[in-house]
Amino acid sequence: MQDQINGIERSLGRVEGSLTAIEKHLETINGQIISHAKLLNKTENELIVIKTKATVYGSMAGVGIVVIWEFIKDKLWK
Repeated sequence: MQDQINGIERSLGRVEGSLTAIEKHLETINGQIISHAKLLNKTENELIVIKTKATVYGSMAGVGIVVIWEFIKDKLWK
């Protein structure tokens, strides 16, 4: 009977050790996930800034082209 109890205790010890290792591994994974989430947020914010700049510069270029075209059209076909 005592041998069975010792065997069960050893088995429970191994299970407990495995669970501890799994918990440590999960903590590492959670840290990596948090790090990746921060990088994604930073990238998304930078993408918003880039899209805004592209819109502003594209609009300015479009207006500039229309102004130049109207100037050329006025001088050539007058």
